[in-house]
Amino acid sequence: MAKPARPELIFHSVDEMIADAARLKLGPYEKAGQWDLAMILDHLGKAMRVPQPPEHKPVPWPLSVVARAFIHRLAKRKYYPQFKFPAPKEFQPAAGVPLEQADAAFCAAAEQIKTFDGPTVSGTPFGTLPREDFLKLHLLHGAHHLSFLSPQQ
Repeated sequence: MAKPARPELIFHSVDEMIADAARLKLGPYEKAGQWDLAMILDHLGKAMRVPQPPEHKPVPWPLSVVARAFIHRLAKRKYYPQFKFPAPKEFQPAAGVPLEQADAAFCAAAEQIKTFDGPTVSGTPFGTLPREDFLKLHLLHGAHHLSFLSPQQ
């Protein structure tokens, strides 16, 4: 059986991303990738925490400079790049994570970035980022992963 086509998602706000996850949670949905909703929400929740906990190792400074420039450029776009690379181990979804647990962590992290009022976000693996770039990056990241799930009609 062929995998379903991925919808093109663009989130303009954190609330839109939360609402999309809530719609998918009502189920059923089709997967166009390997991860289910619990795994996606677990991954997104881990990536969105502000600031990142100290156990997340910073990227070496030369890579950090390149990554910040890439993130700034990516934040100006309306889509997430289609290349694939593995997430750092600490951002990988937990095996068998319950949907309710993943959803609660995702919503808490999403609310945290939504209400964060600083001009910059420090403590990310890439160093300090402007708040706007940080927010846009996570909206693009959420749209990328949630687009692998399509509600069944």
